Amino acid sequence: MLDFDLAEIYGYATKDFNRQVKNNIEKLDEDFRFQLTRAEFGEIVRCKISTSRVTSMFADQSGGTRHLPHAFTGQGISMLMTVLHGELATRQSKALIRLFKQMKDHIVSIRLPLDPAIVSTLRAPAFEVGYQGNTRRKRGETMADTMLGDLCARIDAETGARTGAPTTHPEFDRLVRTIWRLRQPDGCPWDRAQTHLSITKNMIEEAYEAVDAMAAQDAPHTLEELGDVLEQILLHAQIGADDGEYDIDDVCRSLNEKLVRRHPHIFGDPAAYGAVGSAGEVLDIWDEVKKAERAEGFGPQGLLDSIPRSFPALMQCQKLSHRAAKAGFEWDSVDEVWSQFASERAEFEAEAPGSRARMLEFGDMLFALVNVARHEGFDAEEALAASNAKFRCRWSAMEQLAAEEGAGIGSCSTAELNILWNRAKERESGPAAS
Repeated sequence: MLDFDLAEIYGYATKDFNRQVKNNIEKLDEDFRFQLTRAEFGEIVRCKISTSRVTSMFADQSGGTRHLPHAFTGQGISMLMTVLHGELATRQSKALIRLFKQMKDHIVSIRLPLDPAIVSTLRAPAFEVGYQGNTRRKRGETMADTMLGDLCARIDAETGARTGAPTTHPEFDRLVRTIWRLRQPDGCPWDRAQTHLSITKNMIEEAYEAVDAMAAQDAPHTLEELGDVLEQILLHAQIGADDGEYDIDDVCRSLNEKLVRRHPHIFGDPAAYGAVGSAGEVLDIWDEVKKAERAEGFGPQGLLDSIPRSFPALMQCQKLSHRAAKAGFEWDSVDEVWSQFASERAEFEAEAPGSRARMLEFGDMLFALVNVARHEGFDAEEALAASNAKFRCRWSAMEQLAAEEGAGIGSCSTAELNILWNRAKERESGPAAS
């Protein structure tokens, strides 16, 4: 950890913190001081566990050991309480000991392909992450974050060397600058007035329009709609930057690190996972990694907490059911799900028409039907979307048939509409249409 990080945690000015530690360092056990041989120190510097700044501050020119006073072990933090007295120091020290354990366990659990020197350092009773070059880590960034960032940089270098790998994206940078310009004091009044909440509906609408273009297999329209989705992402990122929270680089970095974490079968140790040959196996790995992340406090804690409540109800139902089933809360067969549906229908019919209770029972019937789809191996959202598209197509054909006969669709009786519907079905795909 960096000295300014620790000073802030313990409520000290950095200089006062350093002075107290250095004045008392000789009173503390040697494991607190983290002694290294010259060779060990050089190996850690090359792995960026420590850096040149630490080398210049604590280098021992005599060829003996080097001391890193801020490389705390669990025992070292406990000893620190003898230097920094008070309730706050005690409370923060206990919290730090827990965090050290969590970070070590997390790094081991996700099986990152770390260099041997880093692995040996993690297994040692103490470790330290200092400056990266001459740049301090951002406040709030953990040791695991820094090491994952270094791993991602190494993976990027290896990926960039592959034939056909993408290089630079000048148009993306140009677009980022355009969005920035629109948010400047002399920029567009509409863009400047927006907040995250004011344009949430825009994000949803643009995403749906992009999906619609893809479903139509309309490449030029898809290109346009993907651009509209990207505009929303960049605008939200710029709002975050203007508020001092994050910028588009932070968004990209966070996503890239998550992709690396959740693809250990690609970026980790292949021997740990064997041959991964199907999408289903990959989903199992993702679930395993996400479970480890939840256990270490890196995301929502409950099994269902990470499923957004803003999802469309049908999509949300599918994800809730899938997660619960993975945890063992599951019907043995699709026949049992149909039995559940029959039970829900009986409860629906028992309630008074128009009542809230009847509405809730109808929701339970829909929930059961979604699980029928899951057991049958298809997506309920896609199935309903296909039915919607089929209805649109047939209604359009009905309008055309009515126009051919000189009638308006709105003036047709129910019986006439049913005749038009059946004729549209026959025109669509012959007598077998349903």
